[in-house]
Amino acid sequence: MYDIYENFDYRSQIVGGHGTGKTTFLVDFVRFLLEKGHAVNHFSLHDGQKFLSHEFWERQISLVSQFKIGTPAKPPLAVVDGYEQLAWTQKMRLRRICRKGVAGLLITTHKPAWSMPVLVKTGPTVETLLAVVAYLFRDSPDLEPPDPALCHSLFERHRGNIRNALFELYDHYEMTTDASMERR
Repeated sequence: MYDIYENFDYRSQIVGGHGTGKTTFLVDFVRFLLEKGHAVNHFSLHDGQKFLSHEFWERQISLVSQFKIGTPAKPPLAVVDGYEQLAWTQKMRLRRICRKGVAGLLITTHKPAWSMPVLVKTGPTVETLLAVVAYLFRDSPDLEPPDPALCHSLFERHRGNIRNALFELYDHYEMTTDASMERR
């Protein structure tokens, strides 16, 4: 994956709907980029947030300046999770500061943004939900994993939003645990 990102001149996007694993992939990939020696300036936007912080801009300008004088050897990377929420002026400023060859840019977005190459397109599958559930229950022999039919039902009810399916599954286990405690 790194070779592809490098071939994209360290500029690409991770595209997918709500709860499909964009942020999960991004966190793991950023860890990998740090191991490769990149300075990473990471910012996560939350609902309704339209602006990157003052600290983000200061750090990005500093990283670009350091790179221009030769340290470090690898380009710094601006990483923005939730790019589609940014105000248009913020998007333009970010693109300008991350000009080709000066700084890399990696974003997550729900729909492809301008002409930047797509590194990963996430998509939900019921198999992914089942795998996550199995992983979550691996160290809990006292808990019985949910019936796969329940997972299928949650996946359908939440139209493939794995995060929301897991939240409902959590609520289901909380209610069943509370009910069993009351019976004791």
